Amino acid sequence: GWIGLSNSFAHVRTLSLDPGPDSDGDLIPDAWEYSHVNLLFILSDGSSDFDMDGVTDHDEYVADTNPFDPNDHLRTTAFVVIAPTNRVTWTSTPTRLYTLQHAADLINGMTWLDAGPAFIPPSGNESTMEITGVVEPTQYYRVQVRLPLTP
Repeated sequence: GWIGLSNSFAHVRTLSLDPGPDSDGDLIPDAWEYSHVNLLFILSDGSSDFDMDGVTDHDEYVADTNPFDPNDHLRTTAFVVIAPTNRVTWTSTPTRLYTLQHAADLINGMTWLDAGPAFIPPSGNESTMEITGVVEPTQYYRVQVRLPLTP
C-alpha cells in the first residue's frame, strides 16, 4: 500500500532504523565501512583499533570518526571553569546524538547525571555545553554518543 503525506496532519513516526547488513560480523554495518574505507574490516571483530588511537573500530563507528586517522576520535577539546559555570567542548558530528553527563566523584556505585537533554549538533565538528550552578569543588564529565534512532 501507499502512505499519503500530502496534508498537514499526516506523519510517520520512526522509533528505530536498521543499520543494514554486517556481513563480516564485526558489529559495524557494511555501508559505514565502505563509506569510510571502501572495504570491510575482514580481520576485525570490532574490538580492534586499526589506527591505534585507543578507540576501538566499533567505537569509531558509533562516534562516526575515521578508524584510519589517529587524530579523529571523540574527545574533550576544552574545559573552562568560570564559577559557578563549567563549559565543556568536545568533538562531534551532526550524524550522532550526544549527551553530556556529570558526577561529583568517581567512586564505585556513583551515578552519572545528564547535564541536559540529548541533542544532535546542527553542524561543525565541535559541540559545547555549559553547566551552571556548579557548587561541588570537583566535578567529572563524560560525553556519551549514540546513533540517532537506536535503543
